[in-house]
Amino acid sequence: MFISIAWNAYCYFGSYCEQICFQIDSFNVNVPKCDCAIGYKLNSDGRTCSPKSQQYIIYSTHSLLRAFDHRSNESAREDVMPIIPGSDIEMPAVRYSTKEVYWINGNYLIRRAVWTNDRIWNVTTYLRANVAAQRNYIAGLALDWIAGNLYFSYISNEYGHLEVNRLGTDHRLILRKGKNETIFALAVNPKRR
Repeated sequence: MFISIAWNAYCYFGSYCEQICFQIDSFNVNVPKCDCAIGYKLNSDGRTCSPKSQQYIIYSTHSLLRAFDHRSNESAREDVMPIIPGSDIEMPAVRYSTKEVYWINGNYLIRRAVWTNDRIWNVTTYLRANVAAQRNYIAGLALDWIAGNLYFSYISNEYGHLEVNRLGTDHRLILRKGKNETIFALAVNPKRR
């Protein structure tokens, strides 16, 4: 069977396949072959994709953010979301309803990745700790995905702080501050407040 890779208007204009479009033309058949990104499966229409799982565990390898479906019986569990590369990635937190992932980066940044309609991660700096002093760093992070609050702890000039930020706003509130009091880990009971 002869298969040639050819220019295909269906793929070129992005209107045929939802995620991945292979521009293969076999004996002048111009319909492309569709596929899906990591963590998605091809629907029965052969063109659109849906998530393989909506329950997953996200984790950091310090240089990558990855996720897998913990209910899988396979010994080598397949990733359920595209991998986010980086460095010094710690304490990831997920807000599934808006397809956002937050994490501490290098002890002084809180980064955010948003899954876009173009099926890519848009990674930005969400919040930066003031690093003018020698001992300033972010130590803990927790996300209340129901109320839409991001809690984080940090050290600044020997004072430990616990702050909350209303997601999508500049509103921040110091909840706790104490000399030589360092909060390294946070957990939140998410609920409407």
